[in-house]
Amino acid sequence: MDRTSPPPFQKSSVFKLPSPERIPLLGESEIVYLPSNLSEAVKIEFVFEAGRMHEAMPGVAQFTLQLLSKGVPGKDSNQIANQLDYYGAHLEVNAGFDYASLSLYVLRKNVKHLLPLVLAIVQAPSFPEKELVNFREITIENLKLNLEKNSFIAGNAIREKIFGSHPYGRSFMPHDAARIKREDIQLFFD
Repeated sequence: MDRTSPPPFQKSSVFKLPSPERIPLLGESEIVYLPSNLSEAVKIEFVFEAGRMHEAMPGVAQFTLQLLSKGVPGKDSNQIANQLDYYGAHLEVNAGFDYASLSLYVLRKNVKHLLPLVLAIVQAPSFPEKELVNFREITIENLKLNLEKNSFIAGNAIREKIFGSHPYGRSFMPHDAARIKREDIQLFFD
């Protein structure tokens, strides 16, 4: 075998994506199910039209998403984290400009154990004050560090120049994080 020259290029003529199943729910909601037998891992993602575009003040969308899993009736953040860890699961949140999402990554066999918890997180978060205070302090410190980075400053300036006062152009600053109260988060969630 000659390893000094690469094998000839072959263009694949077969490429087929699996078709998702769409299951309508009440209102405009739907479940989009994409079956796969490639892995025992499952991703369950909740997507909401609730990104930065929909917030009344900068940072509320991010705070709301980050605090979702910090408490539900009957469970605090440690109990939630321990239950996720016990089943080898990972919860990920993202507050984009237009949409917000919460994703659960878990083994298929453990979905039944965690789905009630995730539904409680999505439907009835308690937004504990101590968790808000802690997240606010961390966020303020991170923003202060980022304000020392040229790339962060430049990114904010570019968005502001392009989008102006539109929510896409707004920057999130330490003083914005300091103003966010539990009532703001609850109002955004509602």
